Amino acid sequence: MAAAVLFTFLLIGVIAAAMYLIYLIPLDISLVFEHQDSATSLCAGASWCGFSVRGRYRNGNGILDILIGETRIWSHAVEPGARAGEPRAAWDFRTAGEPLREILMLKPGVMRIIRALVRHTLIRRLVCDIRFGLSSPAVTGMVFGCYTAIRPLVMQDRRVSLSASPVFDRELLEGSCRCDLRVDRPLVVPALVIRLFLNPRTWHLASFARPHRQRGGA
Repeated sequence: MAAAVLFTFLLIGVIAAAMYLIYLIPLDISLVFEHQDSATSLCAGASWCGFSVRGRYRNGNGILDILIGETRIWSHAVEPGARAGEPRAAWDFRTAGEPLREILMLKPGVMRIIRALVRHTLIRRLVCDIRFGLSSPAVTGMVFGCYTAIRPLVMQDRRVSLSASPVFDRELLEGSCRCDLRVDRPLVVPALVIRLFLNPRTWHLASFARPHRQRGGA
């Protein structure tokens, strides 16, 4: 009998320790934006506890992948398409007062989520490489001079790397930017989102976005 009780407490302790370790596993996020000539691409990825989500977008076409380790278990291509159906009805500003009041009532819950994100999010790496040219060589030189003045202050943080190259003979804006983030204790944020989602005011606010509600108010 004593052995069975001891085993039960030991099992509960192991499960509690495993859940606490999972709670402490950070969420790593990587964002890469690049613009060259007429091509724009965005790559985003997030990994947590062996699971990864990766998305790639380039000139209107994208793909979303879900992986376990390095094994892709789900993939979905996103392509632009024409929207079918009735055109969306114009927003009736006479009925905008009630949704606005509902949004203001949800402000404390939204602020808790924002504070949790700010508190638990750390920038691990920020790398930017930009080539730019403005309307005239004088304006380009003035902007580049301002960048040269503030660059030593920004580069004191080893996590940040900035590079800018001026182009004086034409207007141009291209380059790339990468940002790596780490969210400590990421399960705190979904818990707050679920708490906000279970608020009856959230469901009431969502009802205003339904088509029949908009047509009824028109």
